[in-house]
Amino acid sequence: MRQAGIEKHFVCVAGALTCAHTKPYPDPIYWAAQKMSVKAENCLMVGDTSVDMRAGKTAGAQTVGVLCGFGERPELERKGADLILESTPELVEVLGVK
Repeated sequence: MRQAGIEKHFVCVAGALTCAHTKPYPDPIYWAAQKMSVKAENCLMVGDTSVDMRAGKTAGAQTVGVLCGFGERPELERKGADLILESTPELVEVLGVK
């Protein structure tokens, strides 16, 4: 996020140790939503694997799959990614941030 210049646009970021249950459970998304005082449906889950997409979909969040990690397009599509990008920095354009 820092490299892409979008860090300032994030209130919180959930990691592997944030919640008792991590992906594929939706707990980290619920945690982030609570921290931001929004519903999970108003969150965006960005990830590179089917586990990320599953967690996002289970929480009711919007999901963006990125192909710069471990996942491949067919698996992200099967898990219902709302959008698939080649790389994470493309989020800057998609989200319209500067």
